[in-house]
Amino acid sequence: MDCVVSNNTYLHSDSRCVRALGFRDAFHYEFESGTIHASNEDGSMLPPDSKAGQLDAVNRQTSAETNYFKYPPAKRVNFIKLRCPFPFKVDWGKVLCLNEPEAEDKSVEQCFVLRDIQFLSELRRSIIQQKISEDLSKKLSTMCHKNQCLVGVKLTIQGKGLVEEGAVICIPTSSDFSLLSSSKKSDYELIQKPGDDTNLHNLRHELRKKHSEFLSTARNQRKRWKKRITTRNENKIHEQVKYFKEASQLACDLYDNEMKKLWLPDASDVLSTMDHAPIGFVEYGAECYSLGKQSGLGYCTLNGLLKLFEEVRESKYQGLVLVRCTRSSLAYRFARIQVCELS
Repeated sequence: MDCVVSNNTYLHSDSRCVRALGFRDAFHYEFESGTIHASNEDGSMLPPDSKAGQLDAVNRQTSAETNYFKYPPAKRVNFIKLRCPFPFKVDWGKVLCLNEPEAEDKSVEQCFVLRDIQFLSELRRSIIQQKISEDLSKKLSTMCHKNQCLVGVKLTIQGKGLVEEGAVICIPTSSDFSLLSSSKKSDYELIQKPGDDTNLHNLRHELRKKHSEFLSTARNQRKRWKKRITTRNENKIHEQVKYFKEASQLACDLYDNEMKKLWLPDASDVLSTMDHAPIGFVEYGAECYSLGKQSGLGYCTLNGLLKLFEEVRESKYQGLVLVRCTRSSLAYRFARIQVCELS
């Protein structure tokens, strides 16, 4: 948006070191202050409950998936071994179904982001005190569609580690805290057991072998038909060659679709077999210059935050969760969570 001001106003502002801010500067300012911004220059933090956010997520998924399958198989990231539930786009409908068995039929369009300022302040206070206040319990009892609610959160890594887009937020256990207290390193990490890709690897090998055999057969048939071309049967031969070309193209399309399914993991299976219970995902991660640490913005389910209050009650570890960059690592890192304010 352009703003037209008078010459005197511009001179007075310039003399007082006032400068104009664009979308990029505004987003970084909001990121440093720990607030959820509605939009930025690349649309990475558009709310998932808005049409613009859903459309942008689909576009980003299509672009990322296209670039991923441009790499040869030996150069691709194996998301199955990394146990990555959402390689390109977070399906919030499946995330909301984790802590609520009755919500199996919910979809992404039915989720919403919590924007009640008083509700968010009560949640923020509850995370600090690690207990649900009376005011918050009353609001939860009267809240409608609690199973479809997402809450904006900010994460700050405790020690070393990165926070990237698509990182999963999990609830730590008492054994994790005991290992953390016994460890002398502040950047203690937990390793997720890698996924088994043996069966899918064999299926991909067999599918690739059958496809190459079919293409070789179709190519040889086209060559044999072309050798039979004469003045009398020229049109018939061209029709037969065209038929084999169309069959080869159709086989290639089917092969691509089947191969994509064998390269991508099943999100529901991965989420249900994780070592730690997931409650949310990160939408944007970067270095926070005001804290000097890696930080990220994302969303957690309301039921997941309430479950965090119930399971983590030790005052020594208030507001600590586990974060893992599912698209590049198997290591869990401890991070401090806080509810974001609205900009």
